[in-house]
Amino acid sequence: MKYVEGAQWIYRDYEWSFSITPTPCARRTPPEGTPYLWDELTRDYSNSRYWNNTHGMRHQLICHLAIARDKPQWNLEPWRPDVGYEKTLAAGCNHVIPLPEKAP
Repeated sequence: MKYVEGAQWIYRDYEWSFSITPTPCARRTPPEGTPYLWDELTRDYSNSRYWNNTHGMRHQLICHLAIARDKPQWNLEPWRPDVGYEKTLAAGCNHVIPLPEKAP
């Protein structure tokens, strides 16, 4: 089963974004199938120097499956703060404000 038709790093709005073109199979993936999609992305694309903040990127991926599965491309952006899935979802997959730092 293939989940990714293609993917590339694009530079937009002064930041790097991982633009994924999902297959029809990926668009039908239920939330419990997300690890398979994530594994394919990791296997095939994690060798990029821009691949970081994987926890936050994974939350963005799950968010796209929840609310944006029909978009032509899904853009995962490692520069966005990892605020957890609920806040990522509440921000439409595009959270920009980091969580406050904890006091020492």
